[in-house]
Amino acid sequence: MSRNVAIDVLKLILAFMVVGLHVGIGGEFLTNGLFRIAVPLFLLINGYYVTVHQGPCLLYTSDA
Repeated sequence: MSRNVAIDVLKLILAFMVVGLHVGIGGEFLTNGLFRIAVPLFLLINGYYVTVHQGPCLLYTSDA
């Protein structure tokens, strides 16, 4: 699977949004509205790529 540049750019934008959330720039709408979606989206994108490249995560294994 090759890298998707659009996803990489989206992750960069989301990283800046997380920084903006912590710094508190942009007023009430950006800080408590738009920037709040950055962390869940970032986790979803990275979680997708972890499962695609490494396979599914087995939480429980059976010896039987």
